Amino acid sequence: RKQQSELNSQMLRRLFAVSRSAARPHISASSGSLSRPLRRVFSSSFSKQAQDQHEEKPQQQQQHQQQQQQQQEQGDDDPALRLPYVVERTASAQLPVYTDYRNGGSRKLTIVRKFRGSAVALRHHLQQLVGEDVPVEIRQGRIEIKGLRTQQVKQWLEEQGF
Repeated sequence: RKQQSELNSQMLRRLFAVSRSAARPHISASSGSLSRPLRRVFSSSFSKQAQDQHEEKPQQQQQHQQQQQQQQEQGDDDPALRLPYVVERTASAQLPVYTDYRNGGSRKLTIVRKFRGSAVALRHHLQQLVGEDVPVEIRQGRIEIKGLRTQQVKQWLEEQGF
């Protein structure tokens, strides 16, 4: 076992040893960390980046405050900002409105997901959209509407600014 561990350590030293002229950083076999000269180079380059980012922060904060002021001024025009809920888009920038077929295709549902805020208010607005006679139910993390109304709901959400 002792010989095997010595062989393993020799193999590791050979694998991780790099000549001084090589462009790759030297990694010691025992600790797996960078050698001292390279640590100094990397730490100084990282500290310069951190200083540059620190200098940019006040400018970014001013820009962010200006954007917030503009949004507050324009907030009265955007109906989505007045609603007590938000419907987020999916990772592929689509509206999270889906069609689901249950019971062997005899039961068709439209499902709205990825919303935050008041589910009751969203349900109420969807109920007005599809009609009072169509069941709209709140479930855990989604709202289910009876029938195939995916396109109608997507169009309405886009009109609302989502």
